[in-house]
Amino acid sequence: MVKNSAKGLVSIALLSTGIIFLYIYLKNEIRYFNFDISRILQLVLSCAFVYASGRILSGSISKKARKIIMKMIAVYMLALYTFLIVNLTLIDPRYGRYPSNVLNWNFALLKSYFSSKMNLKPFKTIKLFYNGWVANRVSFKDMALNLIGNFLAFMPLSLLLPLVSNKMRKAFHFTIAVAGVIITIEILQFVLRSGFCDIDDFILNLAGSICAYGFLRIPPIRKVVNEKLLLEY
Repeated sequence: MVKNSAKGLVSIALLSTGIIFLYIYLKNEIRYFNFDISRILQLVLSCAFVYASGRILSGSISKKARKIIMKMIAVYMLALYTFLIVNLTLIDPRYGRYPSNVLNWNFALLKSYFSSKMNLKPFKTIKLFYNGWVANRVSFKDMALNLIGNFLAFMPLSLLLPLVSNKMRKAFHFTIAVAGVIITIEILQFVLRSGFCDIDDFILNLAGSICAYGFLRIPPIRKVVNEKLLLEY
């Protein structure tokens, strides 16, 4: 009894810490104090503490209750990830991304966007950044941010979607869902004029998520996720 009570208190403390990190993120986000790395770190810490809370609590509850709690945590993580992606790609004022941009379209802006911010030629942007880095015209930071960053950006979905929905555990359904999400973001970036609408972003985003999905489906890795992390993958 005392042991379970201690676990409950620790779980509540960890959950509270996770909520505090979320509060810090939202408070700083409203004031535009967050930088890309710090905002990601704050949300990662929030997810980590909330997960740790559920992980500790799971040792003293039934298997059915544990599944429910861990699924709720996965939904929480997916919601924070979605919020971060939408913020970074569509509505971040630091990069001149305002939803109100949709009200300012005209023919001149449309022509300018097509000529300077849209790429429908596969691997054009990838080659541009890679060749620019090799020739010292582009810094490693800019190359990594655009290529490696896009490759990593949607990897969390490879874990979170199958945890939230059993249908997403099938490779076909997962691929279609992620492709749909990426295409929707690219279209919204065009409509809102909030960034580049680039087919290479789609290629890198989708490739990264599929690679991560395949890695997590490897039997030994999947066993660790299911048995050690207590996530029903």
